[in-house]
Amino acid sequence: VGSRASSGSSALAWSTRSRTSVSARSTSTSGPNSSVIDARFSVAEAISRVNRELARDNERAMFVTAFAARLDLATGELEYVNAGHNPTYLIEPSRAPAPLGGPVDPALGAVEGHLYRESVVRLQPGDALVLCTDGVVEARNASGEEFHALRLESYLDGCRDATAADVVRGLVGRVEDFAGDTPQYDDVTVLVLRLLGLEAAGLLEVVEGF
Repeated sequence: VGSRASSGSSALAWSTRSRTSVSARSTSTSGPNSSVIDARFSVAEAISRVNRELARDNERAMFVTAFAARLDLATGELEYVNAGHNPTYLIEPSRAPAPLGGPVDPALGAVEGHLYRESVVRLQPGDALVLCTDGVVEARNASGEEFHALRLESYLDGCRDATAADVVRGLVGRVEDFAGDTPQYDDVTVLVLRLLGLEAAGLLEVVEGF
């Protein structure tokens, strides 16, 4: 999941470049897993490669925030890197939702030569991850009030047993109800992943909403 720094034609072109770079510099290039981070690289190595490409000849000082991860469906082990992105939340059936820990490195393209650091967490069946762009917490209502992380966390606290689809629909609906007819200047994107079980092939529910 990622979010570009600004809008306009130049930012859109740079955003396209960033997507192309992610695909070319960090993913497998053959077969049905072409969108999967290449197994030859750790997540941190893959993202460092992408950053090198984006930071080169970046005279306009553009950047894109990103959360990149690789999940082992057989063990539940999640390797992840946060490149300046807003927090990813972990929902566990027996605990209140909380942001994933670990370092927050610079946005992609911002610091040439930066070596990104990864963190590891082991998910259990029933756990869910909630990723969203900053347009969720920064959505504003007619009074100029932001939706804020506190409203997000309060909503997620009631989603411990909800399906991924219900979490996405409910959160997007909450943001839309909060903002009403007030124009928004950033996109609202939500991605929810719930691990249903650990098997040879894994059981996973993934839903994205806009």
